[in-house]
Amino acid sequence: MVKRGLVPNEDTSSLTHQLLQTVHDLRLACRVCYAFKMNDDRIAAWKSNALAATLKSVHVSPEVQAKFSAVYDDAVALMRQILQETYDRTVIEMSHRIDAFEQTLTRQASESQVSLIESVEQKYLEERLGLDVIVKEMQEENAHQRSHIVFLETRLRQLEETTDRGDAVLCNKLRQKIADLEVTLESCKQQCASYEADQASAKRTIHRLESDAMLLRAKFDMTKGMYARETSQLCDIIRMNEAQFMQVQLAKQSSPRKPTSPRTLDVYEPHSGRTIAYTATSPTSPITAPLGTQFIAQPTCVSPVIIKSPIVKRPKSPFSQQQGPLPTGSIRRPYI
Repeated sequence: MVKRGLVPNEDTSSLTHQLLQTVHDLRLACRVCYAFKMNDDRIAAWKSNALAATLKSVHVSPEVQAKFSAVYDDAVALMRQILQETYDRTVIEMSHRIDAFEQTLTRQASESQVSLIESVEQKYLEERLGLDVIVKEMQEENAHQRSHIVFLETRLRQLEETTDRGDAVLCNKLRQKIADLEVTLESCKQQCASYEADQASAKRTIHRLESDAMLLRAKFDMTKGMYARETSQLCDIIRMNEAQFMQVQLAKQSSPRKPTSPRTLDVYEPHSGRTIAYTATSPTSPITAPLGTQFIAQPTCVSPVIIKSPIVKRPKSPFSQQQGPLPTGSIRRPYI
């Protein structure tokens, strides 16, 4: 790879040198991180402060003070010995670990370098084979073109030397074919322009239809919400009418008088689309009506009105019997 110029000459040694330099810097950093002078200063300060505090707290003779000082000197020496042993042991263990790290790093770098060189060589061989195939194809194409040029030169020379103009028919056919091709090309251009215009019109139509669809969807959602609200209001009114009917039934059952059968007059109401039954009995007498009939309050001078509503029969609800009279409701129909 070095001879071929794919890898520089100093690449192999440069990587190893950088790794070794990094490990050496790591060793120096580990060695100088242990501050001997700072530890000695801190030990001496500890000895002075501890001895002064001890002597200040007790009153002893100079001999006892000398013994205290000797004891602290022994403690300082022991602390220095322990620190030195700890430092030596730490340095030895760190050296072993750094050596193992150096070996592992060097081995990984060598393997990575070998794999990189192999991949580069494989890629070089593949590219070389591909270039060889391309060069061979180009040489074959060049030979074919040269032979065709020689054939055309020979043919042209023969046409120039002939006197009977034998290839005039062929030339006329070629000219006619070229003219037909030009006409076909112009027609294709016109068709392309027409197709582009149709496509633009179709895009505008699609955009308009999408806008209309979005508007219709919004209107549908709004109408759906309004009808849902109207349906809920109608259900509330139906429930209130059922409650009123139950109250009338309870009043009828508790009344001691025998109800009289009212005479009714059915009248069709065009605005509501329902049949209204007008009774001729007294307003104070109870009115018997089938389940689902809606009662409308009328003035005292007019007989009560019964509106026949096609309401499905529902079971009696105990909750409606316990509650008092419910307020009447009205439907609010929104408009778009």
